[in-house]
Amino acid sequence: MRLTKTFFILFAISVLSILCTACSSKKSANEPIAGSGSGNLTGNVFSYNDKTNATNDLAGFTVSIDDISNTSVKTDENGKYNFMNLIYGIHDLTFSKPGYGTFKLFGVNHSKTGSSANTIIHGINLGLQSTNQVTNLKVNKEQSGPLQALRFTPTLNPVPSADFRGYYRLFFSTDPNVSNTNYKAYTKVAGLLNANAGPVFTSDDFSSMGFNSGQTIYAKAYGDSFFSNDYEDPNTGIHIFPNLNATSSNIVQIIVP
Repeated sequence: MRLTKTFFILFAISVLSILCTACSSKKSANEPIAGSGSGNLTGNVFSYNDKTNATNDLAGFTVSIDDISNTSVKTDENGKYNFMNLIYGIHDLTFSKPGYGTFKLFGVNHSKTGSSANTIIHGINLGLQSTNQVTNLKVNKEQSGPLQALRFTPTLNPVPSADFRGYYRLFFSTDPNVSNTNYKAYTKVAGLLNANAGPVFTSDDFSSMGFNSGQTIYAKAYGDSFFSNDYEDPNTGIHIFPNLNATSSNIVQIIVP
């Protein structure tokens, strides 16, 4: 009988010991892993208006580490930021400031490299949200060499000029409700010099976007910034356009040449 009691007592102590060890070793997702190490993560931003002009508005950008709660810093008057003793790992960063579209940088590898314990992120260009409103969009047929083509002519407010270009994007879809979040293809940021300087797209251009000749599609235009802060979210596969002007054009229906 004594041996049986002794066995159960030792067994209970053993189980409790294992449970306590497991509890003490469990850490939250945001806690540093013992022995993983840490170092400074530093970088700088450059600020621009919605054209191509650099500004001195470098202070006060909030830079956040998305995967670690309550971890953010502000840029100084030179646009520099510094995370002290940040745990090594793959981090996602967010850059934000009122008037600027929020930009995200994914998959930053913060680790010790050679003799350096720190990571440097080279300059990030951040533009102000677009002041260009696209109030109308027209499409006309043209001939581009041997190919049929369509010219898209957006009307911008303020009126663009050679010294004051307007910037915008076009979005295309087979859905009549095309928008910046509902599209199949989009253009790069384009600069408009005057009211008749819209882009021309041939049948080959539409084919490269995934559309077929004779297909009915729809287009819409938004004002955008030259430095548009756009990025693709790897978690959703969706491309984000943070600097688009809220006033967009009408939707036009076209037949692919």
